[in-house]
Amino acid sequence: MQVEKGQLKSILTGELGYSEVDAEVYAGQYPELHETLRVPMEQWLEDRTFEDVKVDGVSLKEVMEVHGSNFVQATRQLNDLLVKPLSDGDRQVLVDYLQNPPIYE
Repeated sequence: MQVEKGQLKSILTGELGYSEVDAEVYAGQYPELHETLRVPMEQWLEDRTFEDVKVDGVSLKEVMEVHGSNFVQATRQLNDLLVKPLSDGDRQVLVDYLQNPPIYE
């Protein structure tokens, strides 16, 4: 699923507090989403709600909570698990990061 860049940019600036420049760059680099994330994204674009999904044991809501990220960021992160050609070891590193981000002091 390809999210319409203009709609995404509008949401990023109007609702999520991105600057025009940051929204332009982020929307321009936003990847095509795997089919698994299509329904949650379509629902969220319509009414800002979504049914949670899990990928490799990691859910959208979990990513949003532990990373303090918004829905758009969380879908992009889970999308990496679905579309990037990762070795089993690299996949586990990404899963671990999504579930337990490092804490810097």
